[in-house]
Amino acid sequence: MAIKFAEIFGGITQPGQRIFDVGAEGKPLLDNLDLYEKDGLDAYDWTGAVDDGGLTPEFPKEAAQDVMVSAMAVQAAGSIAPSGSATLALNAGGLINASTYTAGKAIQLTNTGQKDIASVTFDLSTNHLKNVLFDPAGTAGDTDAKNLKVDSSGNTGAIQPSSSDYSIFANARSGGYEKMTVSFNSAVASGFNPGETVKLSVDIDPTSIKGSGINGDAGSISGAELVGSTVTITYTDGSTQTTQIFGDGTQGGGQASWSATEAAAPILSVAGQSSGKVAVATDTQTVLVTGAPNATVKVQMLTGGMGNKVQPTDIFDANKAIAIEFRTLLLDSSGHGSFQFKLPPHNPVYLSAAIDQNGAAGTGLVSHGLVVAVGGGAADTSAPSATGVAADITAAVASHSILVV
Repeated sequence: MAIKFAEIFGGITQPGQRIFDVGAEGKPLLDNLDLYEKDGLDAYDWTGAVDDGGLTPEFPKEAAQDVMVSAMAVQAAGSIAPSGSATLALNAGGLINASTYTAGKAIQLTNTGQKDIASVTFDLSTNHLKNVLFDPAGTAGDTDAKNLKVDSSGNTGAIQPSSSDYSIFANARSGGYEKMTVSFNSAVASGFNPGETVKLSVDIDPTSIKGSGINGDAGSISGAELVGSTVTITYTDGSTQTTQIFGDGTQGGGQASWSATEAAAPILSVAGQSSGKVAVATDTQTVLVTGAPNATVKVQMLTGGMGNKVQPTDIFDANKAIAIEFRTLLLDSSGHGSFQFKLPPHNPVYLSAAIDQNGAAGTGLVSHGLVVAVGGGAADTSAPSATGVAADITAAVASHSILVV
């Protein structure tokens, strides 16, 4: 039996306003479930014997308000192999200066499937904003340092390393690390079970700010600046699923999801190139998008700048986002679409795209990154005007033409 919960009543505005217990066949499953405290979503999978002719879900206690159940599915145990799925939120809904360093909602991983999670590995080597590393010792970027911190284990058995234990990191270079693996101990609270959420934080820095003498600024890497990074879940049965981080539609947030049917990455091209650095002569450019027929594609356009008084090495160089714009377009029946955008005069724009998998399922795999810039010139470290880069999809559609071909 799978039970899904969602807090959708606008009158619930804080923790403690709706609390209830969940059980089945006389056995307790969840005690004092508070959906608001779990960011409005939860899920639970139960397997057990039914020997009285009927399965009976139970809600033995309503401590506050009525019980709220959004969906329920029942199947014979063993008839379908359990599936794995999960969601990831990084600085959800965050502002442009959000940081994975900040405790609380920096990194939230939720097991939404039917299998226990053994570990999750983050790989920054595929990140579209280059030369970004885990910096647990303060030796890759600025001198602020933070090892992995389990801010809330959520009964997942998340293993907290000591402050000087960097064994969870791999692929060392430039004083930092490209990879981090978070493991979950199945002997503690039965491990990372379906329906559970773990909250983490860690320091991630661009290597270009090392030795700048300035802490923060570009050293505050957000979820939106981690687009393209690869994240792999390993389940306790040995199976794995891999996905990539993409923006959540805000200036600082990122998200990802894992499922058995991950949408393939679309392809972006500008001036005949579909990856890498693209130098153009004029500021108005057309982006061609190719993907699954009739798919809805989201495009993140990150305007890069240089923080911590660091000078750019070329016109494509950036160590932080100074503005982020999103475009959404529907591909035609042949899987093609396009739109035009205007480049700022002295800043590169990092283009990334992914197929929208219909809301709760997040986005699929991410396209190759494109960095587009107009001919030479020094980088402008000030944010562009509101007319230059729109803050959200609505403004983008209103201020730029989107063509579907």
